[in-house]
Amino acid sequence: MLIQQQAIDKTNELADKHEWSPGQRNAFRHSYWIGLMTVNAFTLTRSYVAPDRVAVPTFRKIAWLMTLPVVLALLVVGCGAVRDLVLPVSVWHPVWMSDGWVYYLREVSSDGVEVWRQREDQEAGERILGTEDSAGVCEGAGATFSFLFRATDDDLGIATDCADGTTRTELTMYSPERAAFSQIASTPVLGGVAFDAGRATGYVEQPTGCGVAIKPIRGGVVGEFSRPITVAGKTWMLSGAEPPACESVAWARSPALAPDGSVFFLTAPDSIGKLPLTDPDALDELKWYVCSWDGQSAAPKVVTTLRGVADLAVSPDGRFLIVAVNTAGSGGISMVDIATGKIKKVVKDQQTYHPSLSPDGSRIVYVEKLRQLRFGSLPG
Repeated sequence: MLIQQQAIDKTNELADKHEWSPGQRNAFRHSYWIGLMTVNAFTLTRSYVAPDRVAVPTFRKIAWLMTLPVVLALLVVGCGAVRDLVLPVSVWHPVWMSDGWVYYLREVSSDGVEVWRQREDQEAGERILGTEDSAGVCEGAGATFSFLFRATDDDLGIATDCADGTTRTELTMYSPERAAFSQIASTPVLGGVAFDAGRATGYVEQPTGCGVAIKPIRGGVVGEFSRPITVAGKTWMLSGAEPPACESVAWARSPALAPDGSVFFLTAPDSIGKLPLTDPDALDELKWYVCSWDGQSAAPKVVTTLRGVADLAVSPDGRFLIVAVNTAGSGGISMVDIATGKIKKVVKDQQTYHPSLSPDGSRIVYVEKLRQLRFGSLPG
């Protein structure tokens, strides 16, 4: 309740100063409350958190991507002074499907997260699913679309975080043609998935009490790896750990499946001994390794290294990776040759997120600054 009161006090202060309307006042209060909860390590998928969860670090950079990136734009315009309240559109997690549509998540103010779609030659998108649909997935209130993924060639994968007395993610397939949902799995809260043709088998990105880890999912059940991996001379369990064992694991994220069933992921071996992080900017200072793994060997193959946090996507033919780096100063889109590790810059000096490739692998869509979709062609 202390966090909620902080949001109310700050809202009243700014609303009186800038003569906001009731709608602006309510939108800011909601988003600022969520922001405070994130920074103070609260779980975003429930309104009230048990005291033993307060100390669990839910890092704001990752949580912003997973939930409400609009908060930053609402909080600050300019150098700490809110001049004019503009309620920007936030978009994230585009998925380019075989029907030619790019599906993505969209949010304006506190209206809730919606699923939209847009074709490359269109100037604007169209809404296909709203908050009433996410509530139907969770069978109750407190539901939020969290991220999208390609479940099959024809079906869109949708992750919905439920806060209806539980803390879980419902993974579903949505058929645009039939306008119907079908369940894949019900899991602990996730940050991303890499599935094999919608069979609820693959890998997931999951927040833990120490940071973020990658775990296997088999038959819809999230499990643990039985053996550790070794990258850059350091050995740890990719499944992560919970306090007080944080010093024994490294941060790992962004699983992406290759056509042959292997998984690519991003990890920072030099984060071992530093978790949990207290400064989210420390993620940008780590050396990140892009790895390829068959899910069994002791030492994943290191494809290349990066500076900055990135999202990964694998080309349909498995020849190259698309890497979207969002770290200020080194952001952009790169192609990485999987065989040689050579990097070719495609987009420079932009904060980029969540790349997705066209079905033929010749074009990409990504999110710039969590504000708008960008389309581009790839060099042959």
